[in-house]
Amino acid sequence: MGIFDNPPPGHGGDADEFAGLDPDDLEMYWRIEHDLGRIEDAPQSAQRPVLDRYNLRSVDHGRNVQAAYHARHRSDPDFVAAARRVELGRQVQEFRANVGSRED
Repeated sequence: MGIFDNPPPGHGGDADEFAGLDPDDLEMYWRIEHDLGRIEDAPQSAQRPVLDRYNLRSVDHGRNVQAAYHARHRSDPDFVAAARRVELGRQVQEFRANVGSRED
C-alpha cells in the first residue's frame, strides 16, 4: 500500500467529498462557484434545480465540495486558467442568447 492509496480528507480521495463529481475537472469548482453565488440567497425551491445539477444536498454542502476542489487543485496553474475558460464560456453563451433574441 502506497502513501497515495488513501489521500487525506481535502485531497481528493472521498467520492462524497466531491459529491460524486469528477475530482479532476478543474472547471467544476468555478461552475459551482458561479451557480452557488446566483442561488445562495434564493428560496429553497429556486435552489433545488442547481443543487441537483451538482448532486449537492445544500448550499453549505456545495461550499464543502468547493473546498475539496480548491484543496486538490490550488497549486495547479491551470486551476486559475480554468476560471477564465468557464467565464469565457458563459460570456459566449450570453452573447449567443442576446444575438439570437434580437429582432432586426
